Amino acid sequence: MQRLSNLKSRSSSKNYIILCPNIDWVFRLSADLNKDDLDQYWPGHTTLLLRPSKLCPSELISDIDRVAIRVSAHNPIKKLLNILQKPILSTSANISGKEQINNIESIQEIFDFDDVALYKERLGNEKKPSKIIDYVTGKVIRA
Repeated sequence: MQRLSNLKSRSSSKNYIILCPNIDWVFRLSADLNKDDLDQYWPGHTTLLLRPSKLCPSELISDIDRVAIRVSAHNPIKKLLNILQKPILSTSANISGKEQINNIESIQEIFDFDDVALYKERLGNEKKPSKIIDYVTGKVIRA
């Protein structure tokens, strides 16, 4: 995770969103969940801040004792996660504080490192980043 933060010139204190291949992984990484509640959000374009389980890596837990998780509805991401059968970290393709980059040539140029793999797939149709909701308090963090 430190390498990812370095590549993006991003503070290591900022957390990343975990993209899970399915609800089973959500239950592994988080605690105090009701499956029926989760069905209203996923799969979809909503990230939930959840209480972490004991299995959740400490580097992914925020200072308010939450982990950010999403089960995506975006087909290319779903396919990748189904192949991997494990979660991945989600982040925008940009340097921290700069505009998001949406063309593949610029992304390849900026992130031209031997240890960076590029998943070249179409973008989704969403115009904004995912909605973020604190599942514990119900507070909408980002609409």
